[in-house]
Amino acid sequence: MLSRRPVRYAEKIDRSKKRARIITNIAILIVLCLVARSLVTQTWRIENDAMVPSLHKGDIVLVVPYVLRIKGMPEGLAGGASIGDVVLISDGYELIVPARQRFVDAAIRFLTFQRLSILKNEYGDSFSVPTFMRVSSIEDNSTNEKKDLTFILSNDQQDPGTRATKLRLVSSSLIKGKAIFRIWPLSAIGPVQ
Repeated sequence: MLSRRPVRYAEKIDRSKKRARIITNIAILIVLCLVARSLVTQTWRIENDAMVPSLHKGDIVLVVPYVLRIKGMPEGLAGGASIGDVVLISDGYELIVPARQRFVDAAIRFLTFQRLSILKNEYGDSFSVPTFMRVSSIEDNSTNEKKDLTFILSNDQQDPGTRATKLRLVSSSLIKGKAIFRIWPLSAIGPVQ
C-alpha cells in the first residue's frame, strides 16, 4: 500500500503563505486593471452603423475616458473634446441607477467577461449602451453660477432620404471619452479619423 508522508507544520505554513501571496497578487492585478480602465483606456464595441464609413458595427475601439470637467469641458489623457473628435456618449443611465447598483453590475460583468449583467436583465439589452458620434460644434450655455457646455454631435452616415446627417444636442456631462484607435478587425487597425 502507498503511504503518504505526513505534512510537517512548517510546510503547512509555507503553503498557506504562498496561497495568501497568490490571492494578494490577483487582487492587486484586478485593482490595477480597474484603475487603468477608469483613467487610462477602455475598449468599446461599436453597436450600430451610424458612424459608417469611419466605424462599422462590430469594430472595437480604444477610448480614453474623460475624467475631469474643466470649466465644463471634458478633459482626459488625450486632451479635451474638440470639433471633429469621435466621442463616446452615455445614454444617461447613471442619472437614474444608484451608484451602488452600477458598481455591483460592473463587478459582475467584469467577473463574467461581460456575459452577465443585472441592469440588462432588469431594463433590457439596449439599456446602458453608449453610442459614438462626432463633435460638430460646441455651444456655451453658461450662467453666472454654472458653467455649462452643449455639444452638437452628428453621425457620419447620411440619411438616405435627405442626404443629411442626424444631429443630437448633448450636455457635456454625458460625454464619457474620446475614441482614438481601432483595434478590431485586424484589417482596419489604425487611428480613428
